[in-house]
Amino acid sequence: FIGVPEVLGGHHWLAEFLSPVFAVSTYRAEQIVPDHTTEYILMIVSVACAAIAVVVAYLKYVKNNHIPAPDEADRSTFAKLSFNKFYVDEIYSAMISKPLDALSQFFFKVVDKSGIDGLVNGLGKTTFASGRGLRLLQSGNVGFYIFMMVIGIIAILFYGFYNV
Repeated sequence: FIGVPEVLGGHHWLAEFLSPVFAVSTYRAEQIVPDHTTEYILMIVSVACAAIAVVVAYLKYVKNNHIPAPDEADRSTFAKLSFNKFYVDEIYSAMISKPLDALSQFFFKVVDKSGIDGLVNGLGKTTFASGRGLRLLQSGNVGFYIFMMVIGIIAILFYGFYNV
């Protein structure tokens, strides 16, 4: 199962997922496998950090009955920066979101509406207009159709004989 350390009986099957593909490879790199001591140390450190955070929160908010300052309270510069998440959202919005929104609006209004839609709709209107014009040539008179076909064949033969 993914995420269970080997010292606790887990095996990371994704680590060996592509090994059959590279089995015929002529070059084999030396495999670096950390021993279980590293896993134990990492587990102990992460559990200790979590336990310290729980103890600090308990001592601050339960034992000492500390009530956080309201949102409108005056804060130090660092506390104000931290409270406002170091203004990351505002900076991201000003530097990335708003320019990309403006660029996408430009592409939508200028490129898509005028260019692409104009081309597609223009082709449709041209086809419709040429169909309306060609409809006038179709009268239902089969004799006229045969006459026009003969004229076309003569024109093609004439063009072929004199432009060779």
